[in-house]
Amino acid sequence: MLRCLCLALCLFQLCACSKLPARELAQNLGQARGFHEVLLKCPPFTLFSLIKEGQGSHLTVYLEGDGHAYDRAFEPAQDPTPHYPCALKLALHDPAKNPICYLARPGQYLDRSQYPCEQRFWTTERMSPSVLCALNQALDQAKALTRANRLVLVGYSGGGGLCALLAQNRQDVDFLASVAGNLYLDCWLSEKQLSPLTDALDPYTRAHELGRLAQRHFLGSEDQIIPRTCSQAFCQKAGATLAILEGLGHRAAWHTVWNYDYGLPTKDSAKP
Repeated sequence: MLRCLCLALCLFQLCACSKLPARELAQNLGQARGFHEVLLKCPPFTLFSLIKEGQGSHLTVYLEGDGHAYDRAFEPAQDPTPHYPCALKLALHDPAKNPICYLARPGQYLDRSQYPCEQRFWTTERMSPSVLCALNQALDQAKALTRANRLVLVGYSGGGGLCALLAQNRQDVDFLASVAGNLYLDCWLSEKQLSPLTDALDPYTRAHELGRLAQRHFLGSEDQIIPRTCSQAFCQKAGATLAILEGLGHRAAWHTVWNYDYGLPTKDSAKP
């Protein structure tokens, strides 16, 4: 009970203005739940991750959202580390015994003077082939480190769209999930009257290829960031259902309502 209370307090501090650097605080939170930091070399990036060893053939990867990409409109942030790390919370609360990886996006948690990352990779090019290629490398490295051979991908916000793109290009994904995911880029840009992203990949384009996968997609009824029509259009094309959770916004306490049971095959019955 005391350990749970300490974790809850730390998570509250992570959402607020903690005096600890975000990387150190994430490390401490991870260690309390059996995670350790791994910096994944995925040129041109180094990506921050927290990995928990486990049993079983499936590695569950929680991919973070866009984070603090902008300080205000048209003014990119100097540090994109999320103020509300929803994917981190989901990873830390996952009770599964299989391996788990929390994966941050380019530039998040790391000092740019030591680990250079250009602003464009968390702003205009955050959905670019370069970012997707690096994330693919990160998944391969995390699989090797945990000796897993199959993947469960869970993405929050922009991380949800990237997880869909990853699943479209890999043959080792058995389950795809998104929480408040940005799954239909062109629709989102149009609805929000935003400028197109540079060299961006849209998960909707090849969404029909995801019909082979078990999927779970969630959106809050009060989400002001992701239009419901965009999520519904993606799910219809992908052959998936969209669950609308009443009363929840984009930055909701998703870890308190998330269902961690994926109904995955056992190690003996998993695909080779």
